[in-house]
Amino acid sequence: MGGATIRNGVSNLMNRLMPNAVMRHFNMTGSGSGSKEAFKITVVCGLVKGEYIYNIKKTFGNGLTIV
Repeated sequence: MGGATIRNGVSNLMNRLMPNAVMRHFNMTGSGSGSKEAFKITVVCGLVKGEYIYNIKKTFGNGLTIV
């Protein structure tokens, strides 16, 4: 699973993990209009971040620091 850019890769992964019917109930922070839940505090968000940090470090070496 990947993509030409990190954004594209994350988009591809998210589309496989959660259908639009589920994703429409979330935004990143849970704030704003509507009654959406915060995605950034979910286990899925942690897994997506962890997967991409792992792949970036594997590609560019363990000396890379991700902030």
